[in-house]
Amino acid sequence: MSDGFFGKIKDMIARDKAVRMVADDPALTAELILLFRVVLADGEVSANELAKFKEICATAFGIPPEAVEGVGEYLGDISYETSSQQAADAFSEMSAERKRLLVEHMLQIAGADHRTTKPELELIQAVAARLGFEVAPIS
Repeated sequence: MSDGFFGKIKDMIARDKAVRMVADDPALTAELILLFRVVLADGEVSANELAKFKEICATAFGIPPEAVEGVGEYLGDISYETSSQQAADAFSEMSAERKRLLVEHMLQIAGADHRTTKPELELIQAVAARLGFEVAPIS
């Protein structure tokens, strides 16, 4: 096994097909970083939000639930270098439909625990604005 940060990422990618798929697609990596940041936005990792994240990974991206932990590890290792704005900018060339789905998925994750917090909403609104959408305040 390789030593150091980059060696750890290289080993992870070599072991796991789902991690390799994510690592080979910068837009998917950015999308998953943004989705997972919604899970973390309010400082709590809600079981319902995490379950929704896994469901979206499976249905929208073909990442099986058992592979999400490895993908999450990979994202955790690289996401500290990527701001939410940079991740959203990776979508500048994406179709309007894919941008809309990203915002929709973010809203689904935020609402999975039946409450959307101010930090979650602020993150979603900032990403949506960067993508050319508007998310109304939730009352």
